[in-house]
Amino acid sequence: MRMVYRYEIPYEGLDSNGQFSLELPLGAVPLHVDVQQRAPHLPSMWVMVDIDEKRMVDRKFVVVGTGAQSAQPPAAKSEYVGTFQDAGFVWHIFEAAELWPGEGSTS
Repeated sequence: MRMVYRYEIPYEGLDSNGQFSLELPLGAVPLHVDVQQRAPHLPSMWVMVDIDEKRMVDRKFVVVGTGAQSAQPPAAKSEYVGTFQDAGFVWHIFEAAELWPGEGSTS
């Protein structure tokens, strides 16, 4: 059965490259990002998931601010997920299409 679930975007606790990961069921599809309008007003990602899927996948995302130089900009093949505004700033979420530095790379 497919349902839409909300996942918090931990943008205040990002690593130094603006990256975070979410453990999602295999085949999950990100649909939308925004700040939840009711308390606690957290940046969130709404994702279509198959609640019967038991296989979980660690998916990696990058948060980039408008006009901000990113320590680790999204790769050219990264997929845009969405944009949200919070505290006067505009943030853009990309799903990382490539491994993060130090993860399985030979360079």
